[in-house]
Formats: sequence, structure tokens, C-alpha cells
Amino acid sequence: MAEMLAKEPGKPKPDVEKKQAEKLFSASKDKFRDSAAQYVLLCEVRDRGIEIAEWPLVRQSIDALSTKFQLAALPMYAEALDRFAPKATAAPAAKSSAKSALAQAENALEAGEFEMAERLAQLARDLSKRSKDSDLQRDAIRLVNVEIGQRRAQWDKIEQARAKVATDPSDAEAQLLLGRFLCFSADDWEAGLSHLAQGSDATLKELAAASLKELATPDESVELGDDWREKAQKAKPDARRELMLGARRWYSRAIPWLTGSAKTTAEKRLAEANSTISSIKPSGASFHTSPRRPELAVVPFDAEAAKKYQRQWADFLNVAPAGVNSVGMQLVLIPAGEFTMGTPAKDLEALVKAQTTESNKKLVQSEGPQHRVRLTQPFYLACHEVTIAQYKQFVTATGHKTVAETDKDGGYAYDMDGKGVHDKKYNWRFPGYEPKDEEPVTNVAYADVLAYLEWLNRKEGGSKESPLYRLPTEAEWEFACRGGAATKYHFGDDSKNMSQYQQPSDKRTHPVGGKKPNQFGLFDMLGNALEWCSDWYEADYYSHSPTTDPTGPSAIARGQHVVRSIQGDSRSARRAAQYSGSRNPTWGFRLVRVTGVATPGTRSTTANR
Repeated sequence: MAEMLAKEPGKPKPDVEKKQAEKLFSASKDKFRDSAAQYVLLCEVRDRGIEIAEWPLVRQSIDALSTKFQLAALPMYAEALDRFAPKATAAPAAKSSAKSALAQAENALEAGEFEMAERLAQLARDLSKRSKDSDLQRDAIRLVNVEIGQRRAQWDKIEQARAKVATDPSDAEAQLLLGRFLCFSADDWEAGLSHLAQGSDATLKELAAASLKELATPDESVELGDDWREKAQKAKPDARRELMLGARRWYSRAIPWLTGSAKTTAEKRLAEANSTISSIKPSGASFHTSPRRPELAVVPFDAEAAKKYQRQWADFLNVAPAGVNSVGMQLVLIPAGEFTMGTPAKDLEALVKAQTTESNKKLVQSEGPQHRVRLTQPFYLACHEVTIAQYKQFVTATGHKTVAETDKDGGYAYDMDGKGVHDKKYNWRFPGYEPKDEEPVTNVAYADVLAYLEWLNRKEGGSKESPLYRLPTEAEWEFACRGGAATKYHFGDDSKNMSQYQQPSDKRTHPVGGKKPNQFGLFDMLGNALEWCSDWYEADYYSHSPTTDPTGPSAIARGQHVVRSIQGDSRSARRAAQYSGSRNPTWGFRLVRVTGVATPGTRSTTANR
């Protein structure tokens, strides 16, 4: 990395320095690069961009730092603009940086950070003068002279209402003012609905009370959206806009889980809500804030906190905390979070010694060293392993033949003596016993899993480039399995309670969900079927794994993938490895559904990252 940061001798020409900085920025995007190295490179790009007065480089590096390392963008922008302004003597540099200063001043207002807004607005005004752009100058002057004062006054009213509610919760007018701000301006519905439910507006009070109830199905979300929409159609313009915001919230949460005519109807009503919202200008001072990105769910935390994190992230993303897809798969939202991955060194030594073969010793040894992992994006994870019934839908629709059905060795099963045998008669339909539709599908090779994913993505509108469904990474799987626990199992360190959570280990599977779930609402994370992960396996990967969003090694040394959810001593960190073509009567899979479902008209979160 030192070679990359070193400048050429002498004073390079500006275009040469620009190319050098662009090369550094490109290098920083290498997903396999160490996180600390990425951070250093991005800071260097920012500093060089300031030095040569190339604002686009500065902006790109700050956005990357903010997104990848979860750093607040506003202070970084303010500090960079302070340093950049003296160097922005040319009109193009002044114009590009003035636009950013203006945009960030607006973001500061949206976040209620008025001192920061004034500082950035002043910079925007000074830079806009040098840009010779009259529109920019006018916007900056208006922001400095008018809008900041108006929004501060409105903010003061909100803070007064907040203080009043804290001392006198029975003040219905204060509850209404605070609730309307939180729901319709701050887009913080989780906090705002409870205030509206205690407010003085009868319509909002009724709707808020209904909205605070747990919704079990997408249809219930649609019904609630219809209630908000019906009230909006009878209301005056200001109230109509607010009520349509409520309708939009519930339609947008339901749509990703709907199919057929129900989905078409909900999409039409969502479009109607968005049209109404856009056509009605809010009365009073223009003030809108985006909800702050929730805190990472940092392990350890308990079951109550797990549910809270799930609700907060669902609210922030404007998605449902749980849902059922088109094949009947139940999924729950797993929050972005941070945890220590792997097995502690003190435990690892004893576990290794207990193994009777060298291969098992190496496999257990691969659970170390323990290392911190940060998962920056929430994701849905299936509550259960993919069942035979769900796999049967795929086979019926596509005629897919599994590896076990086409390979000369057939599938795999255990005979009466517990010995594993290959035979053509064994496959996902008959893994050596007559499975029920509610059991996990097994005897599926990695290629069979990918084929299922391709079909499900196509069925629900995903694509190869932008998939809705995928396998979990190993880090995602372990974080979800732990459910907030830093202990050996998600229920603690003592295995005496294992039978409450783990299916019997008898060389076959059992119907999913037959035992207790973990803190996130996930079943059978400690056994039933082993589960394929997306990562390739490498024995020493933990010694050099990235801290942020690891996806496994890039080198395919042995052609093996990580598998998790291992029977027996199913500690959360336990891992195994299997070749892609392997199939077994106790190996299955569980799916991730990504949360990147675009919702029309929702907020930007740039200010608060």
C-alpha cells in the first residue's frame, strides 16, 4: 500500500495527480482489500482531491467513507469544504463545491443541525460568488437569510411539544403536534404513531391505534393502507396529504410479498397515494427530515432488544419486519449488526484435542481466530430451511433434475447400520426414508440450490444482476444464528437445554419448526438439515477475513463451500466444508431475501449516514 500512496518525485501536473487519485479510488473499491487499508486509501483520495481542487474526487471518497464505515457524512463534508474553499479559485471548482455545500446545508436542516446548516450555507454563499452562477447565489442567499430561520422556528415548536409531552402526557395538542412531525416530516413512524394515538385529532388517533398493532400478513397491511386511503379521500388537502403518507407506508410494506391481482391493486393505490402526496404542497415552513439510520445491533443483546432492532430497521427501510413469499416461505428481517465471529481460543484448544481425525482437527481449528465482523446491511432470512413442498413447486414448474438424479452415483442415504451409501434410488424425493412435505429438502447439490434460486428470482421479479434471493454468507448466517448472544449457543453456554431447540440427531430430518426459535424468530439453526452458505471454504480464512461484510475467500483452493447448522454440538460458530457436488440426506439450505426493494417517494438518508 505504501507504493500506492507514494507520489512521483517532483511536482506532477494537475492531470497526472488527478489520474493518480482516481487510481487510488479505484483500488479502494477492491472488496477483498483489508478494511483498514480501504479507510487509509479513501482518506488519501479525499486529501489529494482537496489539494488539487478536484471536488468530485472529494465527494466520492466521503460518500464511500460514510457508506462503508458508517461514518457521519455531514461533519466530513463540512471539514472538507472548509479546506477546499481557499483552493476553489476557478469557477468550475467553485461551482461543484458550492452545489455540494448547498445540498449538505439542506441535509443539515433536515437533521435539525442548525449550526452545521449555517456553516455550510455560508460556505455555499461564498463559493457561489466565485462560480458566477446567479441561480446558485440566489439559492444560497435565500437559505442563509430565510429558510434557516423559518425551520429553526418550527423546530423550536416541536421541541416545546416534546418537552410538554415529557412532563404532561395528557396534553393531547402537544401529542398531536409531535406525532404529526415524527410521522409526516421525520418519517419516524415507530415513535410518531404512539403520540398520534394520544393526540387530539380523532381520525389520526383511530388510525394510529390500528397501526400500532402487530400485522401478521401482507393482506392486513393492505387493509390498513385502505383505511388511511379512505379517510384521505374525504379530508381537506393538508390532512389528505398526511393521510396518504400513511396509506403509502402500508401499501409499500405489503407489495413485496403480494402476487397476482392483489399486488396489481396495491401498486395502483400506491401510485395514487404518491400522486396525491406530490400534488399537495405542505402548508407552513418547508421542513422535512429523514429518519436517522438505526444503531447497529451490537452483540450481546437479549430477545427483547432483538425484536426492537428488527422493528427499528423495518421502520427505517419502510419494509415489513416479516413476510411470506409466493412459495409460502416465511422470512424475518435481520438487522445490520456487529459481533465477534468464531470460537474463543480458550475453547478452541480443548475442542481440537477432542477430535479423533486430523481432518476434523483442522476443521475445528478453522473456527479461529475470533474476529470482529460488521454487517452493514439488514437482510431477510427464511425462518425455516427450504422444505420439500417448496422445492416441489420448483421441480413441477421447471422439470429440473437434480445432480442425484442425473449422476451415475445417484444420491446418498444411510443404511440400517448407519453407514452412508450411494445409490440411484436416493434423491430429494427419497433420501432413504419417506419424508414429509414439511421436512427440509435434502440430497441437493450446490448446483441444485443455484437452480432453485434462479427460478425463485425469476418468479418474483429478481434477476441475475439484481437478485431478490441468494444464499446467506457465512457471517450473516452466524450473526443470525446467535440472535444477539455471545455465548456458545444462542440460548447460553450450557448444552442441557439443547433439546428445546434442536431436532433429534438420527441421520434424517424432521418437519421444520418443531422446536423453539431463537431470539430473531429463526427455527432449526442448531441442526435438522445442514445448510449451504455462499462462501467458499478456506481453513485459515478467519486470520485475514475483512472486518466489514465478509463474503469468503476469493481463491477456490479446494472447491468446497461452507456449510452450517451441524447436528450434535451445534455451537453457533461451528462450521464444516463440502464439495459443490456433494449431496446427503441431512443437507439442505435456507435463503436470504435482500431488502433493497425500492419504494416510490421514500426518503433519502444521505444526511444521517
